[in-house]
Amino acid sequence: MDTAPESRQDIREEARARMEVYKEFAPEDMSAEQIKEVIAAVLAELAIEAPTPADKGKIMKVLMPKVKGKADGKMVNEILAGMFK
Repeated sequence: MDTAPESRQDIREEARARMEVYKEFAPEDMSAEQIKEVIAAVLAELAIEAPTPADKGKIMKVLMPKVKGKADGKMVNEILAGMFK
């Protein structure tokens, strides 16, 4: 949409209409707070009170299926890494 020439309003309008349809049907990504809640639930499920980098593989194995298609994997990884002691 932003790359269309200023004079091509038809292209811009079509892109705008497509984005509205995508927003209606495509799920929104989870927020950082929602991801933290899921991580907390996984930690409770695994009985891990103070996660360490050594626990990462075990946590990710349970966590990723719960957020797949709902959250950016890189963001999930960064949030989890920030919780390590």
